[in-house]
Amino acid sequence: IYRPSPPSNNASSPVKRSLPGIVLFHTGAGPQDIFLRWKADSLVNEREVFGDEGCVVLIADIIGDASGWAWHDREKYEAVRKSILVPDANGERKKLTGRVQAAIDAIASQPGVDAERIGAMGFCLGGHPILELARMKHPSVGAMATFHGVFDGVRKLSSVEGGNSVEGMDDVVSAAASKCNVLVCTGEEDPFIPVEDL
Repeated sequence: IYRPSPPSNNASSPVKRSLPGIVLFHTGAGPQDIFLRWKADSLVNEREVFGDEGCVVLIADIIGDASGWAWHDREKYEAVRKSILVPDANGERKKLTGRVQAAIDAIASQPGVDAERIGAMGFCLGGHPILELARMKHPSVGAMATFHGVFDGVRKLSSVEGGNSVEGMDDVVSAAASKCNVLVCTGEEDPFIPVEDL
């Protein structure tokens, strides 16, 4: 959890805040990635966007466990990644949905966070939880973005409304767009993201 520093002119008196909360979903390098730590720190100190109060940021771990073994053993990492990201026979990713919901619950329950003002960002592997969050249509999440997000396997997901398979993400994103803003930023020639996955 990353929190803004108290304003220097009023550091001695505690201020009751109602800050927005942001969940960052990690790359394949994991939640300890120095880039994510830098991004979290820059967000909580972003005064132009969040004003003098700032925001609270949570870096969520969608692959690891309490001991962090998935980040040290690539064979286990691949097995866990597959168990979380590959849809079941009904086109659902229940483990991923559960972890995304846990991250939203965690940031919403932080002291000083306005549970109705939640946003999310995903980088690379973190594109999957952003897509799942869009499918969930979570009422507290007002905006989300993915940068260089990988979406392998999304064509096997069920549609948002029922169990029908979709050819791509268009139906998924358009169904979710009425509830929140979703921004997908991908380079046209990104070698990791095939055009058919967009």
